[in-house]
Formats: sequence, structure tokens, C-alpha cells
Amino acid sequence: TMGDLLHDLNRNAEAYAAYDSSLVYNPENILCLNNYAYSLSLDARDLDKAADMARRAVQTEPQNSTYLDTYAWILYKQQNYKKAKEYIDRALSLTEERGEEFTVDYYIHAGDIYFWNQLPEKALEFVKEVTICKFCEKNLTENGKWYATLPKAQINQLMQDEKFRKDWDPMYGDR
Repeated sequence: TMGDLLHDLNRNAEAYAAYDSSLVYNPENILCLNNYAYSLSLDARDLDKAADMARRAVQTEPQNSTYLDTYAWILYKQQNYKKAKEYIDRALSLTEERGEEFTVDYYIHAGDIYFWNQLPEKALEFVKEVTICKFCEKNLTENGKWYATLPKAQINQLMQDEKFRKDWDPMYGDR
């Protein structure tokens, strides 16, 4: 959406105006509600408004893992860690059940949420996944496909090849 593009360019006031304009036209634009809510959360701004918008998106599409992740992240930002964990768990579970790709954001969000739920070992597992994804994003395959879009099993298989591991430290990631 226009709001997303403007937010990505750090033109936040214009982004929020674009989101608002879109919602005036269609107050039930679930994609806009979700993305607006997530943008607000990234800026740690109007978190109650963000939570309300994200909640509406989840209520409309309760099986949408992206919307569940957004709501979980906003709950985390509001320091509602227990409820945030419920929603990030649903997002991760749905993503896995469907065989969809986990985004780096899912791992980052899950790691933070699990850490603040007194589950540091599990949080570390998510952090390691982020490290693998970030490492793989830096290396393009010969036909230009990002490694981070590959299934985890395929990434792990690639990591068996010495040319992909030469600068890789399993504990700390890319050197």
C-alpha cells in the first residue's frame, strides 16, 4: 500500500495520513489495518490504536499467520508477554502446518517474546534461526534466488557444502 511504501522511506507522517485515508475509504480494509498497526508498533507509537487495528484483522482472518504475528508483536510492545506468546505460537503453528516459509521477523518476534516469557533456551533457538536466515540472505544462488526464501531443510542441506560454510561459525553465525 502507499502507507507501507512511505513508511519504508521513513516518511511516517505521510504514511500515517495514507493509511488513514485508505481507512476512511474502506474502514474494513484488513490489510491496511494490519500494516498500519505494524508500522505504529515499529515506531512504538499509539500502541492501543495499533492493538485495536491488529485485533480487528485477527478477528476477521483468524487463520492469517501474518496478522497473528502483528498482533503478537504489538502485545509484546505493550508488555503483555503471556498473551503475545499465545498469538506468536498460533502464527508459528499455522505457518508450519501449511508448509509456508517463516519470515525473519517471525523468528525475531518469537525470540523476544519467548525471552520475556522466561524461556531463554527457546528464545535462543529462534535467534539462531534468524542468524541462519540473515547469513543466507547475503548469499545469492546462481539464478538469483534468495536463500532465506528456501525451506529450512534446503538451507540446512546447503550448509553441508563447504563453500557455503567457509565463513560460518555455528555458534555466532557469519564472521
